[in-house]
Amino acid sequence: MLELEGHTLPERVLGVPGLLTVTSLRHPIDRIVSLYWYEHVAWHVEVKRQPQNAKPFVEWVANWVDSSPYKQAFLRTNPGTNYVEVENYYTKGLVGWGIDRESNPVTGATKTDLADAKSALGRFDLVFITEWSRRESQLAAFDAALPGSRRALERQLVQGSEGLKRDWAAKLMPDGPALEGAMHRLRVLNALDLELWGYAQEQAARRHAMVAALRGASADGEGVATKSSGGGGSCARGATEAAVLTGQGQLRKQLGLFRPPGHKE
Repeated sequence: MLELEGHTLPERVLGVPGLLTVTSLRHPIDRIVSLYWYEHVAWHVEVKRQPQNAKPFVEWVANWVDSSPYKQAFLRTNPGTNYVEVENYYTKGLVGWGIDRESNPVTGATKTDLADAKSALGRFDLVFITEWSRRESQLAAFDAALPGSRRALERQLVQGSEGLKRDWAAKLMPDGPALEGAMHRLRVLNALDLELWGYAQEQAARRHAMVAALRGASADGEGVATKSSGGGGSCARGATEAAVLTGQGQLRKQLGLFRPPGHKE
């Protein structure tokens, strides 16, 4: 299994024969809030035991928007990384922002990027929607494509700390005009991702229905063979083992979990 997290997606990853490609999405604004608590606050409060270093949500958001000097300096040192991203994370991630195309902190992601992101999303075999984690059609689709995955998906191994939010929300993310302004700013800045989010749900539902239909046809004895859409739908899953291993060997140098220094700030 090959994983990519914290780095934008090189286009060539979707063209490797024989790989089953899977991606996951959740509501863009919910993802940002969760990222703040899980990667920033929990790190400083629970891991480092240095709560004085935890920034208020409004300040943290200001540090990570594209126009921020901190973020621009961070990306110059770590091009293509997006482990911490508060502007159109999914759109940028799917088009190789900072890798296959130059990142522009002035214009940010564009409608052209959104169109390309939708195209890239359509090339994935399966799309997992976090908010549908208990939906039977999604669980069945993943278990059919990846036998045994249902149990892992149902368990939700990574969860945020509700106690942390309860104890620190009044200090770090208090209700009021400042928070309302920050949330409004995030909705405006993430307009592309919010549109992509709606499109992703359509794609996911279509994929899940397709898998269900294939499973039904197979159960009826029609012998329907599934194919990987990893190469735009052209790559049969029966690709030779040598070709798959060669492709994986090349990709391992570019894939993995990217958490460059400074992403916790």
